[in-house]
Amino acid sequence: MAWMIDDARIASAAMMPAVREAAERGARLVGMWPLTDPKMLSNDARYGETLQVRVTRVMAAIMSGSDVAMADAEFIYEGADSIPGRPDVLVRALMSANDAYDAMSTYSQNGDIAVVMRGAAACGAEWDDDAVMAMSRAFDAIETIAHDPGLAQPRQAADAESISQRLGLVAVAFDGLLGVLDHSATSDGGPAFSVRGVAPLLPYVNELCERVAIGRVFVDVKDVESMVAARASADSEGGDDAVVRLFADCAGREWDRHRGDILWDPDEAERKAKEDDERRRREELNDRFSSSQGSQSAAES
Repeated sequence: MAWMIDDARIASAAMMPAVREAAERGARLVGMWPLTDPKMLSNDARYGETLQVRVTRVMAAIMSGSDVAMADAEFIYEGADSIPGRPDVLVRALMSANDAYDAMSTYSQNGDIAVVMRGAAACGAEWDDDAVMAMSRAFDAIETIAHDPGLAQPRQAADAESISQRLGLVAVAFDGLLGVLDHSATSDGGPAFSVRGVAPLLPYVNELCERVAIGRVFVDVKDVESMVAARASADSEGGDDAVVRLFADCAGREWDRHRGDILWDPDEAERKAKEDDERRRREELNDRFSSSQGSQSAAES
């Protein structure tokens, strides 16, 4: 399938309410840059590490067809090559997911599609020869748009209008790539494409977000399944608004989380936790006192 990304489709997606709402949330995140506070810089670095664990956990779950615990994903991220009591297929999936994530990590800086294809190979993408060729052409088409000076703006470009355009590009690209996979799977009369083939797209879209200067996006297993189902039921030659809406929802949620993680203050969190504990103790004491007073009044009557 010779899919080409459509400027008109991007513009249409950028006007969708879900995309514009997410862009407002993205503007609040992007508007924090450049970060200068050491605590915020540290929090942002920690967010990036945690995001890799979360994304590779989802990739491994998709690749293995099994639930994957965050603790297991963290263990492999930290360099382990085995997990006591866990099946080898799960461990291999986590290791492959991290290999793919790392392989694609330079795409946001250099736009080299070769690293994307190496990452896809690293996680054992179930793409046949036709799908590989079609996906390579699609990645090239997306990069041509992403490299446009009008989109590759500095991170300080925090206006929601600009972010809606860039989010529109990423969402339409993700939808289009799902369409390419779907078309490649069904062109010979076979079944709809497997969710497993989507795993390499998760680190790729994060790198694409970074390349066009918007926050990274997290897509959970259920989100992937919903988008695959929406894409499979749509016209594979055209775009699907449902996928764009779902992707925008994921982006908005993740951008709120990212901003919250950057602003997180451990001292303030500890103080608030102590205040909450003290308030609960007072409420429990008041409840016990009220209960004892009620029992005493009943006995006297």
